[in-house]
Amino acid sequence: MKTNENSGIESLRRTYAFVLAAAVSEIYSDVKLGGGGLTENGFYYDFKLPAQISLTDLPAIEEKMKELIANTAIKLSTESPEKIKSLFQDQPYKLELLNDGCAIYSLGAFRDLCEYPLSMQSLDTNSFKLSGLSGAYWKGDADGDMLTRISGAAFENEAKLKEFTLLEEDIARRDHRNLGAQLDLFSSTPEIGQGLVLWHPKGAMVRYLLEKFSQQAHIMNGYDWVYTPHIGRAELWKTSGHLGFYKDSMYSPIMIDGEEYYLKPMNCPFHIAIYQSSMKSYR
Repeated sequence: MKTNENSGIESLRRTYAFVLAAAVSEIYSDVKLGGGGLTENGFYYDFKLPAQISLTDLPAIEEKMKELIANTAIKLSTESPEKIKSLFQDQPYKLELLNDGCAIYSLGAFRDLCEYPLSMQSLDTNSFKLSGLSGAYWKGDADGDMLTRISGAAFENEAKLKEFTLLEEDIARRDHRNLGAQLDLFSSTPEIGQGLVLWHPKGAMVRYLLEKFSQQAHIMNGYDWVYTPHIGRAELWKTSGHLGFYKDSMYSPIMIDGEEYYLKPMNCPFHIAIYQSSMKSYR
């Protein structure tokens, strides 16, 4: 069960998401509203925008949010389903979300459908900030429209936001991607592929020492060492059940001499084959 405190901050963050939608709709023309929601420390809202935006656009949107918060009151109203359809006839995503539990909240001329109650108390213009920009499929469906997701952080007061901001800055300083570049340990490039690391001499030595320590620790603790291939015939993965249950999470097959091979998702089938390669005592 949620406490009143949790319910209060959730309502507050949903309200910031609502104000975000109002601000974006006022700045850009022909905006199609997706929907908003909560993150661990804040809120987000998804839009179909007429043009691509970048992180450099977020400060202007944030300022518009503060302007709306300072000068406009949020109002709640109820309308008939027919009236709601009329009001949102140019918002196809909203019409898909329409149900009996939706209420209409307005901020000046802006209206939005909200399934959850918003906070009607005064919002603090110094207790939130916009921080993220990403893509999001409509309703999480990879075959659906790609929308622009704007996200932010929000707290009960300015002090908690500052505390969160300092923590985020500290995490950024400790980010392994930043440290890798600063210490000349590794790098990566889009030409090679996302997440494919190039180990520089210093980083390669760190990796070598860690691998050597791991191998020695395993041997000292009674483990046996084996090596197995990185690929296996499709028939192997059918027998193990991987193709039947996890094919969507595996890499595409590799064709070798007219036969399908897959990169191994795990070692177990190979280790079982090693075990079965010799007679074992019942002991």
